[in-house]
Amino acid sequence: MKNIAIFLLTLPLLLTSCHKDPFADFTVSNSWIGVGESVFVTNRSIDAEAFEWNFGDNYFSNSFNASHYYDQPGDYTIQLKANNNGATDVAQMVVSVGASVEITVEEYLEPFYLVTDISVILYPSVIDWEKQTNKVAEGFTNSAGVVSFDHLYSQRYYVDVYGPNHDNLQLAAEDVGWIETPVLLGGRIIPFTAVVDYYPPAKKSLLNRQELRVLRKTEAGEHAARMKSDHKK
Repeated sequence: MKNIAIFLLTLPLLLTSCHKDPFADFTVSNSWIGVGESVFVTNRSIDAEAFEWNFGDNYFSNSFNASHYYDQPGDYTIQLKANNNGATDVAQMVVSVGASVEITVEEYLEPFYLVTDISVILYPSVIDWEKQTNKVAEGFTNSAGVVSFDHLYSQRYYVDVYGPNHDNLQLAAEDVGWIETPVLLGGRIIPFTAVVDYYPPAKKSLLNRQELRVLRKTEAGEHAARMKSDHKK
């Protein structure tokens, strides 16, 4: 009887010593994705029996593995809680959502002259560029004439460059392609060269944005008239 009593007293200690605390761990399919692109998380936790995923945008899941996509660009912290018998361990990882563009500003007549410390602004459309409305982002070029923008939607942007002696108004009047980026892709850095004209300190650009809009409309009307005339011939 004495041996049985000792065994019963030590049994809880044996059971407790067999209990293992959970260890939370996971991997992500890609740490940099585009808006609307799914990220897949693979659970690598040990000694856990329940899981809770928090994707950082009020989306949660209790699946062993999970996937999710984001509607807005930004940095999101994915968190995994691994639970076992009241014990919890936490693992987390940051995912960057959106596209990036790296803009180099150089002079039109001297392509190897890089313009430093000049304002670069992104707009979502030509009209916004002309009216200076709905600005997406603004930055200044560094000592290498470069400025980068992250966490952008996958679309084209229109680049406004303006400083005391430089702008791209005249070039934009000639061809919108001078200010239009390619379509940006999620998870990639797209390079773009923004070419500008130089004006001596005593002079300014011959165009302002209102004059540019009138010029574009005039050019568009002349182009349509030529097309119509050619069609009749």
